[in-house]
Amino acid sequence: GYARVLSADRKPYPTKDGYVCAIVYNEKHWIAFANKIARADLLADPRFATQALRSNNQVSIQKIIAEATPALTTAEWLAFFDEADIPAMGVNDLDDLFTDPHLAATGFFTEREHPTEGRIRTMASPFEFSATPTTFRTHAPLLGGDGPAVLAEAGFSASEISDLEASGAMSVTRVKAQA
Repeated sequence: GYARVLSADRKPYPTKDGYVCAIVYNEKHWIAFANKIARADLLADPRFATQALRSNNQVSIQKIIAEATPALTTAEWLAFFDEADIPAMGVNDLDDLFTDPHLAATGFFTEREHPTEGRIRTMASPFEFSATPTTFRTHAPLLGGDGPAVLAEAGFSASEISDLEASGAMSVTRVKAQA
């Protein structure tokens, strides 16, 4: 395999309070990062003297980054990476998703009434098309909810579908009519 991709440290880097992804890639990035972690020795290391050499020694660089990142919080690293113009992003946990500024700004989460579950939070389409905007048409069917329609479209008769349901070969969850 390609060593750079198989590196044990090619993953989000741990911080004091979470994880961060960063690409310390070009000369400017490397100098800024080495200075940030007070490792001037890295700037004199012949393995990292040029972009080509750093690329060939990316596994070592990933290890150096992974060893350095636990010293600061994710916010502290992101502030540094932003200032140094190093591509980086924090790693959200599930609780962070609902308060993520980008997802909030794009209206990614919305609330809708569900026929059996009441008010639920759902996701908008992650795609936008200029000529055919995405719209919400219906919730996902309940377990087996589309079974009869799918079987009918496949050529099964109403009595065959009924027999399959009666025998337990197909389970259909139906929404009770609300009063």
